[in-house]
Amino acid sequence: MNLLDPGSLTKKLQSIAKQSFSVKVLSEGFVLVSPHVFPELKLPSKQAVWCRKVELCVDNEVFVQAATYIPLATLQGPGRQLLLLKNRPLGKILFRDPSLKRSPFKISGNTRSSVFYFYGKPLLVQESFTEVCLKKMQGA
Repeated sequence: MNLLDPGSLTKKLQSIAKQSFSVKVLSEGFVLVSPHVFPELKLPSKQAVWCRKVELCVDNEVFVQAATYIPLATLQGPGRQLLLLKNRPLGKILFRDPSLKRSPFKISGNTRSSVFYFYGKPLLVQESFTEVCLKKMQGA
């Protein structure tokens, strides 16, 4: 497992868990975002996006801190299910879309970000890997 692996992070974390994998929701709700903050989302103007912040835990240790930013247009149609995730992993929903596309990663330190095109509509995912996770990745 490495930062540039384009597959499902959820599946990878589940595969290295000896006992458990869990998602802890830190916050979720609408936030106002200016177009220049996330140019990848191509927002036409300042608008509300759905923001979900979580911790992905393996065997009760935080491995990844993640944030997802979903424009209102993406929440229409099949995207409505993204509002109902609660403590389920985002990857379980995203990787069901047979037409799913993902932009190349942008890497900054231990954080990667990319835009998924879920049923053709964008959402931005930022994932920060903790030291615990990075040590496990080196050993795996």
